[in-house]
Amino acid sequence: MPVFIPIALAVISAISAFSSSRSQRRAARAQRAAAEEQRRIAELNAVRVEQETEEKIRRLGGQFGQEEALARARAAASGFKIGQESTGDSIALSLAAQQRENARQLGWESSAGASRASIIRRGGDVEQMVGLERARQMRQESTVSLIKAGTSAARIGQSFYNWSSAGDVDT
Repeated sequence: MPVFIPIALAVISAISAFSSSRSQRRAARAQRAAAEEQRRIAELNAVRVEQETEEKIRRLGGQFGQEEALARARAAASGFKIGQESTGDSIALSLAAQQRENARQLGWESSAGASRASIIRRGGDVEQMVGLERARQMRQESTVSLIKAGTSAARIGQSFYNWSSAGDVDT
């Protein structure tokens, strides 16, 4: 058997393993970039939710203010004098209850929006963490693949050396 065949096989094996390892490393870099992009997108979505919540609270606040003003105007137009809540006046009590409920609703909207944004951010953090871990595994697999290929090439070389030292080689 010609000498160059085992050597050529070892070289081809090493080149193939090196190429595979490079491809795995490129894939790991792409996975890492995708994980970071997922986190960036989650942050943008969280900011959007916060902005939408602020706008919703602003609009509800305006609407509630108009409703309260309308209730005062109706009470005044009816001829009833709007008294103090502390005196037990039913109109004053009703207006105060409406104001408290409106404030509770605005507070709830605010905390619900903050909660949605927080959930989106945590989801982005988890997606990034999973993606980065996958990238780390891909990089590790690349290194293992390269080591295995080197070991395989070394074994082929050793086998050839052993075979050639036995004197069975045509040169």
